[in-house]
Amino acid sequence: MRLFFSILFLILAVSLSAQGMRKKLADDYFNALAYESAAPIYKDLGSNTLKGKSQDWDVVRKGALSYFLSQNYVQSEKLYSAMFTANQTNAEDNHNYAEVLRVLGKYDQAATVIKAIAVSDPQDVWAQNYLKDNQYFSDLKRDSATYKIKKLPFSKGLGDFAPMLYKENILFTSYRHNEAFVNRVFGWDQTFFVNTYIARPDKNGEYKSAQIVKMGGSKELIPHDGPYAVDENHSITMVTMNIPGTYGKTEIVRLGLFFSPVDANTFPKGTNKVDLQPFPYNSTQYNVGHACFSPDGNTLYFASDMPGGFGKSDIYKSTYSNGSWGKPENLGSTINTAYDEMFPSISHDGDLFYASKGLVGLGGLDIFMARHSNGNFEEPENLGYPINTSADDFAITLTKEGNKAYFSSNRGDHYDRIYETNMYVPEFILNGIVTENNTNKTPLPNTEVVIKNLTTGTEEKMMTDSTGHFKHKLRKNTSYEVTTQKEDYESQDVYTVSTVGKIKSENFDATLQLKSIKVNVKIKIIDKETKKPLVGVKVKLKDDGTGNIIEYQTDSEGNLSFISDRKHDYSLTSHFHSHKDGTGAFNTRVAKEVELVEATFEMEQIKKGDVFVFNHIFYDYNKATLRDESTEELDKLAGFLLENLNIKVELSAHTDSRGTAKDNLNLSQKRAQSCVNYLIKKGIPKENIVAKGYGEEKLVNSCTDGVECTEEQHQANRRTEIKVLSVK
Repeated sequence: MRLFFSILFLILAVSLSAQGMRKKLADDYFNALAYESAAPIYKDLGSNTLKGKSQDWDVVRKGALSYFLSQNYVQSEKLYSAMFTANQTNAEDNHNYAEVLRVLGKYDQAATVIKAIAVSDPQDVWAQNYLKDNQYFSDLKRDSATYKIKKLPFSKGLGDFAPMLYKENILFTSYRHNEAFVNRVFGWDQTFFVNTYIARPDKNGEYKSAQIVKMGGSKELIPHDGPYAVDENHSITMVTMNIPGTYGKTEIVRLGLFFSPVDANTFPKGTNKVDLQPFPYNSTQYNVGHACFSPDGNTLYFASDMPGGFGKSDIYKSTYSNGSWGKPENLGSTINTAYDEMFPSISHDGDLFYASKGLVGLGGLDIFMARHSNGNFEEPENLGYPINTSADDFAITLTKEGNKAYFSSNRGDHYDRIYETNMYVPEFILNGIVTENNTNKTPLPNTEVVIKNLTTGTEEKMMTDSTGHFKHKLRKNTSYEVTTQKEDYESQDVYTVSTVGKIKSENFDATLQLKSIKVNVKIKIIDKETKKPLVGVKVKLKDDGTGNIIEYQTDSEGNLSFISDRKHDYSLTSHFHSHKDGTGAFNTRVAKEVELVEATFEMEQIKKGDVFVFNHIFYDYNKATLRDESTEELDKLAGFLLENLNIKVELSAHTDSRGTAKDNLNLSQKRAQSCVNYLIKKGIPKENIVAKGYGEEKLVNSCTDGVECTEEQHQANRRTEIKVLSVK
C-alpha cells in the first residue's frame, strides 16, 4: 500500500511538474510574440477551468489573447465567450471580445458586449460612441453598391500591404520573402524582414505578377525596408526601417523614418543605403513610421507611439521650414483615439486618409477620411463597406484624379493583399442663408449658425458671411438639425436635413429666418418754459441706419409711440406753430431686459426779438430779382407766417462789404422788398411783415472794407433774416 501511494504521489508530482513546464513554455512563446504557438498550450492548460474543475482564468485569458493576436478569431471567440459568460472578463478582455465578434461579423453579439463595457465604464468613449447609433453597422454597409472592389493580380496573399503610387507604378511592402511570417500580427512588433516591391502596368494597364520587381536589387538593405513615400516635388523618398531600441532592459527593434534622394534614372530600381538620412525625431524608445508627404511636400504625416499621445499610436505631422523638419504635432483628439491610428495618406485635395481601431467601424482596422478645411481636418468619416470589412483594412492611396484608390486588407483568409477600388466619395453640401423675417427678407451677416449632428449628438458652430450666407459639408448617412441665433433676435426656423441612404452628391438649400426682438418707444414733446405737453406737433423720425423717415403727430398728451428694432439710432425734427422747430436724437441701444425706451424733447416758443436766418434765398448778380431756386425757402417761410398770424416780423436783407455802402444799402432794401412782395402774394397780411435793407451794416464776421476774405466768408454776410417784432 505504501508503495502504491508513493507511486501515485510521484505520478502527480510529475504531472504537476509537466504542467508547470508547459505553462513556462507557453509563457516563453507569448513573451517572444509567438502567439500562434502559445495559444493551443494555454487552451489545453485551461480546459479544466472551462469544465468548471479549476479556476485558473488567467491561463484561459492568455489563450484567448494569443488566439486573438495570431488572428485565429474563431478559437479566440470560444475562450472569450466562456470568460464573459462566467463573468471573468476585465475591461481589456471585453474590448478584445467585442473586436473578435466584429471581425467575425457577429455585430448583434458585439453590441451586447459593447453595451456591457459602456455600463461598467461610462467614461469609455469608444463604447459610448458605438451606442449612439444602433443602426451604425447597417449604415456603413448601405453604400456597398457604390464601390467595385478588385483584387490585383500580382497580390497573391503572401503578405502585401501599404501600396503607394509612383508615376504609373505601384510600390508596395511585403513580407512574402520571409515565409515564416505569412500570418502577420500587425502593430509595432514587425521585427521580421519586409521589403518593398514594384508592380508596373502592362500595355493594357493591368498590374500582373510578372511585372513585380523587388526594391533594392538582389540584396536587402536592412531587415525592414518599407513602406515608402515619395515627394516628387523635391525628389525625396522616405522609407520606414528598423533601428535598434530597448523596452526597459529588453533589446527590441524600433521603426524609424529615413530620407533618401530620388534619382529618376534609377528609382525605383534601388536605393543607395549610404544616402539614407534619419528623420530627426526617430528614437530608440518609440516607433516612428508609415509616412506620407502633403501634396506640396512641405508637411510630413506619420504614425508614432511616442509619449504624450492619445493612444497606442497616433497620427502626427512635421512641417519643413528654414531648412529643417519641425517638432512633430499631434493631430489631436478629432483624429486620434485611445487605440491605434496608423498608415496616413494625403489626397491631392489635401484630405487625410488613415486606418483606425479606435473610431467606430466594422471591425479590425477601418479606413477613415478627414476632409481638409481651413487649415484643419474635420471629423473623420468611415469609408464604409465594402472598402471596410470586419477584417483589417488599411493603408489606402488615391490617384491624382481621386477617382481610384489602392488599399490593403486581410479580409477573407486574413492574408494581407492589395485591392483596387473606384473612389467615389459623394459630397453633400448645405448652402444656407439667414434673413430677417420682414418684408424684404433682409440678410443677416455675422450671425451664428448651429449645425447639430442628430446621429452623434455633436454640434458645430459657424458664422454667416457679409451677405448672410453659410456653407457646410455634411457627412453621409447622417441627420442634422440646423438652427440660428443672434442677439436681439428670436429664432423662427429649424431646418432638418438627412443624407441617410443617399449615394450621390447633392446640394441642400436652407433659408433660416430670425425675428427681431422689438422695443417700445415713447416720445413726449413739451413746451420748454411751461413743461406742458404740446398737442399736434408734427414729428419726423429718421432711422440713421436705413435712412427711412416716418412722420408722426403727438396725441392729446403730447406723446407719440411706435415699435422699433433694438440697436437703432434715430434723428428727430419737430414742427409746431408758435414754436421754433426742434431737433433731437435718441437710440434703442438698451439692455436685453429693457422693453421700453422713453425720451422727452422740448420746443421753445417764438418770442419778440427772435431771429431766423435763411441762407438759401438767391438773387441775380447786383440785382434784386429773385432766382427760381429761392422760392422753396420762401414758401417754407410763408407757411410758417400763415401758421402764426399773431406775430409781426421784419424781413431784412444783408450784403457783404464789397462795393460802396450806399449801393449796398439800396440793393439790400430792394432785395428785402422783393421777398416781402412774394410773401404777400402767398397770402401774408402786409401789416404782418416789414421789409428792411441793412446793406453791410451788420456783418457777421470781420470781412470789412480792405480785409481779404474768402468767397465763403463773404457768402456768410449775404443773408436774409426774419426778426420777430411782436407777438400778440
